[in-house]
Amino acid sequence: MRARESLLVVAALAATLAACDGVAPSLESEADAKAKATLVGIWFSKYEEVDDAPDQTVTVHGWLTLDPDGKWKEQFRGYYPDGRIASGARAGSWFVTDGVFKLRVEWLNGNNVHKNDLDALYPYKLVSFAPDCFIYADPFDSKKSITGIRVDVVGKEP
Repeated sequence: MRARESLLVVAALAATLAACDGVAPSLESEADAKAKATLVGIWFSKYEEVDDAPDQTVTVHGWLTLDPDGKWKEQFRGYYPDGRIASGARAGSWFVTDGVFKLRVEWLNGNNVHKNDLDALYPYKLVSFAPDCFIYADPFDSKKSITGIRVDVVGKEP
C-alpha cells in the first residue's frame, strides 16, 4: 500500500510540474515590471558634481544604456570649469524593486569592480518614469536627482 501511495504522490507532483510548463513564477511586482519595460533604452542626463577645487562644480553629460537583460553601461564626460574634459565608462547590472532603481557597478573604466562590494550598488528612488523621460533621486539626499531624456544613440544630446 505504501508503494502505491508514493506512486500517487509522485504522479501528482509530476502533473503539477507539467502544468507549470517549466516556467517559474515571477516574484517581480507588476509596477516593477512596468518600470523595467519602460526604462529599457538609452538615456541622456546632464547634472552637476562637486569638483575637487572648493566651490566649483563639474558638469557631467552621461549616456546610460539599460538593456532588457538587466545589463547596463554608461559613458560620461565631465566638463571642468578650467576647460578640461574627462571621460569614463562603467557597466554592470540593473533592476527595479519596490520603486527603487538599482545600479550594480561591475566595471569602471575597464576595470572589474568586485560584485560583492556593497559600495558598488547604488539604489535610487524612482521618482517618475515615462517613455521619453525618467527621474531618479539619491535616497539620502532628496535635493540630488537625475533626469534622463531618451535618445536614439550614445553621444547624442536632446
